[in-house]
Amino acid sequence: MRVPSPTRNQVDLRNLPCHNFCMNVETRLATLSELRKASEVLAAAFVDYPWIRWTVQEDDRLHRVTELQRAALELLGYPYGEVWVSKTGDDIVSVLVMMDSATFIPPAVEEQSRRAAAKYEGGRHQASLDADEAIHALRPKFRHVQLATIGTLPELQGQGLGTRTLTAALRSPAMAELDTYLETSTPLNVAFYQHFGFDVIGSKRVAPDGPEVWSMLRTA
Repeated sequence: MRVPSPTRNQVDLRNLPCHNFCMNVETRLATLSELRKASEVLAAAFVDYPWIRWTVQEDDRLHRVTELQRAALELLGYPYGEVWVSKTGDDIVSVLVMMDSATFIPPAVEEQSRRAAAKYEGGRHQASLDADEAIHALRPKFRHVQLATIGTLPELQGQGLGTRTLTAALRSPAMAELDTYLETSTPLNVAFYQHFGFDVIGSKRVAPDGPEVWSMLRTA
């Protein structure tokens, strides 16, 4: 998926649902200089997420998750997909990453990504590999858009920012012609995505005491 510049990928946001303060929110594709802050937003959003608690070592977890997100954005999401941000003033408050499943990722980049995962997942790295293998069969075999992640600062959740960010991404040309797939490990998120036309196509508990993962698909 080629990353277009914001000026070449305009999305009409005038009628997006959001609380009043969203009148001052800008939603657009991220710039390279915004990736570090975007990783911090995603880490804050997901540090207590069931999948993260299962796959990332507990000590210094916020730092570990921040570095995992930074590596994912810098190595994969930004160069090979699209990274969307919603901002209030100079502050990034919500982030979304999506990628075309058919995009070629150079082996050297994939190896860098694997090394970052091993380093920052720490003692839970094998659990992460096993969990990923457990849900592999749930994933579509056909070309699709992978909604890799979407997260909003915890103190601002429930105010429409995630809705705004996701709606903008779903309206982008990259999403228009392909089905969109995602995975989530909370029932609350399942309900959120159903509101946008995603249907549950499978679920799997990754281990007897591990999180359940729901796979969801939205047809183009």
